[in-house]
Amino acid sequence: MAFDLGMVGSDVLEVYGRVVNAVDNFAFGFSTTGAFSIDFIFGGYDLAAGGSELLSGFVVEGADAKTATFRLLDADDGFSVVEEIDFTTDLTGGPSGIFSGGAGSYVIQVDGSGVNAGGIGLYDIRVSQVPLPASSLLLIAGVAGLAAVRRRQR
Repeated sequence: MAFDLGMVGSDVLEVYGRVVNAVDNFAFGFSTTGAFSIDFIFGGYDLAAGGSELLSGFVVEGADAKTATFRLLDADDGFSVVEEIDFTTDLTGGPSGIFSGGAGSYVIQVDGSGVNAGGIGLYDIRVSQVPLPASSLLLIAGVAGLAAVRRRQR
């Protein structure tokens, strides 16, 4: 399946997906300078019969373990692979970070067609822009540098 999430501003995009023996593709982009991160969302799915067990991140539905390859593709560079990581269910805790990058157009791909392809995996991921407060300091320093060069030329 393919989904176009569009250009991401300051908002956060959350994706809740289910991968069986297929590949899910989510296209997104950042037009502004800065960085973004793609993380698992913890505290999502409730799969227990009694509703008492809270699972999240990348979990299995049913008894079979599921392995999926998460890829970050650069849409500006012919969909070349920037990074790829294999995850196996149940990911219910631990580090949430999957990928990070800068301005541009990307595709996050969740490939469940490989190892342990028989299981069904449920995933919660968040795409968010990471603010870079240092960029304003760099801008001020650049303007001050230009002013100094101009003053020197006089």
